[in-house]
Amino acid sequence: MRNNCIDYHEIAVNSMEETKKAVEEQNKAVEDTENIFSEISNSINELIDKVQQVTDSNIKMSDKKNKIIAMIENLSAIAEETSASTQEVSASTEEQAASIEEVSNYAGDLRELSKDLRNIVNKFKTESN
Repeated sequence: MRNNCIDYHEIAVNSMEETKKAVEEQNKAVEDTENIFSEISNSINELIDKVQQVTDSNIKMSDKKNKIIAMIENLSAIAEETSASTQEVSASTEEQAASIEEVSNYAGDLRELSKDLRNIVNKFKTESN
């Protein structure tokens, strides 16, 4: 019986050591799992920060895009005004060129009339001499 008790005692001690070892392994596994979840949590927090930075960048780019569009629209309006002014100047220049041509024609006509008048006056001068 004593041998039986010693055998049971050794079995109990071995069982307790194995249980202790299993508990230590489980504690280590829990600790490792906790570390992994902590790393995952940190990674998620970093990812949230990065997503927020991307969102902020997108908002800034959208604002800049809207400003550029407004500038392009403004430049387009200025270009249209400049084009209209250029067309007006061109039309005015054409009118002035036509007027100059007309004055030149009148000057030519006056020159011819002046020659005719001079010839008539010279005719009268020679007849009266």
